[in-house]
Amino acid sequence: MDNLETIYDTDMELHNIASFMNACHCPEMLEDLRGIFPPAILNKAAKRLTPEKHQQIKQWAIELNKLSSEADTNSVQIQSSSPPHKPEFKTGDYIKFGNHFGYLRAKNPSCSG
Repeated sequence: MDNLETIYDTDMELHNIASFMNACHCPEMLEDLRGIFPPAILNKAAKRLTPEKHQQIKQWAIELNKLSSEADTNSVQIQSSSPPHKPEFKTGDYIKFGNHFGYLRAKNPSCSG
């Protein structure tokens, strides 16, 4: 158990985290909690939920894990199938960046250094 898990592994903290989990009404809210609390702590807190809510949280976690896995796979495929990055522009080219147009310069003259 790491330090972060030790902080949250108290009866009061697990109760509070279970309350947060109980308030989740969509997978995105659970994803937010997953970004804050360690997985082992969320698992312990989930055991304090009603069986129905625990099952819902478990299903959302499975869906989120699948989405995360697919995103990782797609990222790897994109990276492996993309050619090495080559700059599309060179100094002096007239470019559009957002709503701005202008000539690409090597260095902004108003910057020091």
